Amino acid sequence: MESLQDKIQSAEHIQFSGELDADLALLNQQLKYEHDFISGQEKVAISDLTSWFNLRRAFLRLHSRDLYLRATAEGKHALTGQSLLAQIATFAPQFVCFYACQRSELTEKWQRGLQDQSIGLLLSFFFTDEACGEHLIRSYLRCQASSVAYLREFAQTGVLNLPKVTVEKHGKMGHITFNNPQCLNAEDNQLVADLNIAVDLVYLSEDIEVGVLRGGVTQHAKYQGKRIFSAGVNLKQLHKSDISFVDFMIGRELGYVNKMIHGVVSESGEKIVKPWISVVDTFAIGGGMQLLLASDYVIAEEGSYASLPAGNEGIIPGLANMRLARKCNFRIAKEVILLGRKLWAGESDSQGVFDQSVRSEDLQVKLDEMARLLSTPAVRENKRMLVTGSEPMDELRRYLAEFCLVQGERIYSKDVANKVSKFTLS
Repeated sequence: MESLQDKIQSAEHIQFSGELDADLALLNQQLKYEHDFISGQEKVAISDLTSWFNLRRAFLRLHSRDLYLRATAEGKHALTGQSLLAQIATFAPQFVCFYACQRSELTEKWQRGLQDQSIGLLLSFFFTDEACGEHLIRSYLRCQASSVAYLREFAQTGVLNLPKVTVEKHGKMGHITFNNPQCLNAEDNQLVADLNIAVDLVYLSEDIEVGVLRGGVTQHAKYQGKRIFSAGVNLKQLHKSDISFVDFMIGRELGYVNKMIHGVVSESGEKIVKPWISVVDTFAIGGGMQLLLASDYVIAEEGSYASLPAGNEGIIPGLANMRLARKCNFRIAKEVILLGRKLWAGESDSQGVFDQSVRSEDLQVKLDEMARLLSTPAVRENKRMLVTGSEPMDELRRYLAEFCLVQGERIYSKDVANKVSKFTLS
C-alpha cells in the first residue's frame, strides 16, 4: 500500500493532460493527500506544503484562463471578490477552500492563511493573463449593486450615514467622512465596504462634480476632539487575522482606490470620471496615504504628515510601491516604503503627495476654492486623458499579478509570524 510519504513525492511528478475537467479531478485527488498530511502531523510548516502549491501552479499554467472564462461565462459576467471565488468554488474548490481540519492545533487563522495564499496565487495567474486580467480590473470598476440601491435615498436627502462613513452633498461637492473615532479612523473590513459604496455614490450623483475625502473627529485620548485623516489598517484586527485578504487587501486596491483614479462604470456601461480632493488633518498613514496618491489634489493641515509603515507591519502597501515613485521620485519612495520615512506637509520632498499646506482654520476656505476650480467642464475629460497616459491598464494589470502573489506569500514570512502570531499552530 502506498504510504503518505510516497504520495507526497508522487505529487512532484504529476503530469496534467491539458483537459480541464480531467486535470481538475487529478488535482482534487492529490490535494486530498495534502489534507491527510496536514491532519496527521503534529506540526506543519508552510515549506512542508511546497509540493502541493507547486502542483497548483502547474495546473494554473495550463488552465487559469479556462477557470476564469468558465466562472464568468466566457467573460459575459463581471464577477469580483467573493462572488468570483464562489463561482470558481462550484467546480474548482481546490483554489478557494482548504479542507477543514478538526485538530485544535491547526487554528482557523492558520487554515485561513493557507486559503488566502492559494487565492493570491489564483488571482496572480488571472492578472498575468492579459485578457482575463483586464476583464477583472474593469469588472471591479463597475458600480456595486449595493451602491445603486442607496442612490435614490442619497439623491433625496443629500446625506447617507453608513456604519463607518458619512456621505454628504455640499453644493457640487460630495463629502466623504471617515467615522471610526475609537480607532483613529483606521481601516477595517466595514470601513472598506462603506467606502466602496460612498465613492460609487459620488460618481453616480449627477449633481456632484468633485469628490472630497476627510477624516472625522476622533475619540482617542491623545487626539480627543481632533480630526484625523486615517491611521491605516487596524493593527489589532490585522493581528487577529480579522482583515480579509479578498475583501480588504484586494477589494480596497481594485475597488474605491482604483475608482478614484480610473473612474467607475455605471449600470448602463457609461464610464464616469470625476476629480478627487483629500483634506488631511494630523496624519495619513498606510491606506490613508494611499488615498492621497489616488487624489487629484491634496490639502494638508500644517504639521501633518503621511507615511507607509507596511514594511514594519510585514505586508505590501497596496499599489503605493508603483504610484509613490511617480508622485515623488524613486529615492524618496524607497525611503518612505523601506525605511519608514514620514513626509511632512510643506517640506520639499513631499510636494508630490501634498499639493498645499495651510493652517487648520484655512482648510475649508482652500477646499472651497479648489472645488470651484475642479468643477469646470473640461476637468473630467482631461483627467481621463492624464490617467490614460500615466497609469495604463496593462501596467496596472502586471503590477497586480505580482501584488496578489507577494501579498499572499508575505503572510507566511517569519517576521510577520513573530510580530503578529498570525498563522501559528497554537
